[in-house]
Amino acid sequence: MHRTSLGDFELTIVSDGTYFLDGGAFFGVVPKTLWSKKIMPDEQNRINTGLNSLLVRTGDKNILIETGIGNKLPDLQTAGQTPRQPARS
Repeated sequence: MHRTSLGDFELTIVSDGTYFLDGGAFFGVVPKTLWSKKIMPDEQNRINTGLNSLLVRTGDKNILIETGIGNKLPDLQTAGQTPRQPARS
């Protein structure tokens, strides 16, 4: 788990693993000759991508910026948080 501070905020990466996504869909109009220098696709042109969310601790509030896929509860609990109904914006 990666943590860092930004001013008075503590930022924690909450990971729910990885999944494979089509490289062309991920990078859009960027040519494969450019993006494949950084990350090699598999034989089906898929790349391994992370399912990461960001936990922001402000001192007064805890804010989870979530990707909308996967189960964040195990890593959220490891980060010292107990789950409850989140506020909707």
